[in-house]
Amino acid sequence: MRHNPRLDIICGTSSKGRSMAAQDKTGIASYVGSGIAALIGAMTVQEWAAVTGIVLGVGTFAVNWYYRRKSIQAQVVADKAKADYYGGSRCDDTN
Repeated sequence: MRHNPRLDIICGTSSKGRSMAAQDKTGIASYVGSGIAALIGAMTVQEWAAVTGIVLGVGTFAVNWYYRRKSIQAQVVADKAKADYYGGSRCDDTN
């Protein structure tokens, strides 16, 4: 019996019995994998080290900025609470 490709389209299967969706997924995975390999292969070890250093530097800056901001906010809240407790706008302990 001869193979009829029109039936594959109608039934959603390929000549090997796999569904068209499965073939699409494997095709996409193949292209993504080759693209990632091309990106990795396009840069030398020194270039990867430079990129990693830049990313880590930016990440460190962001984390430090975030926690410093939280620390300042907590200090402002503490200063306001201290001022309210002592009944004035001054926050020092000397009278």
